Amino acid sequence: MTDVSGQYRVTKAAEAQNAYGWFNIAARGGVDVIDAHGDVIHVDDLEAASHEFVREARVSGVDHNGQDPDGHLIASIVFTDDVIEALSVDPATGELNGELHDVMKRHIPRGWFGGFHVPQADAWQAMKDGKASFSIEGYAEEVEDV
Repeated sequence: MTDVSGQYRVTKAAEAQNAYGWFNIAARGGVDVIDAHGDVIHVDDLEAASHEFVREARVSGVDHNGQDPDGHLIASIVFTDDVIEALSVDPATGELNGELHDVMKRHIPRGWFGGFHVPQADAWQAMKDGKASFSIEGYAEEVEDV
């Protein structure tokens, strides 16, 4: 397993006040990632959580305080092996591009990537200044690996 922080910097902040980046990395190079809290979120669980978030919430806020959302989800994709395979299919021919598939499997982490529109000026400025990062919030029952 690999130790990494559970917060990820915003990778693109466009003047349309849209910010894109990794919300969570579940595995990199076939190795599970341990987050800043010492937890491992398996990609299947992360995918299920992302689906619930997209259905039920779709808003962001500061420090998971549950107060006054400051952004709205505009993009969401969880990179699983199935998604990577689907993205490797040529849309014109329906054939799997094996070379692209191999490169994507090696270089794209298994995790949740997306974007938020951040209309509030203070929250947007924090994004632009690198003072804000993506961090998922959730509740789970701890399960010990056997």
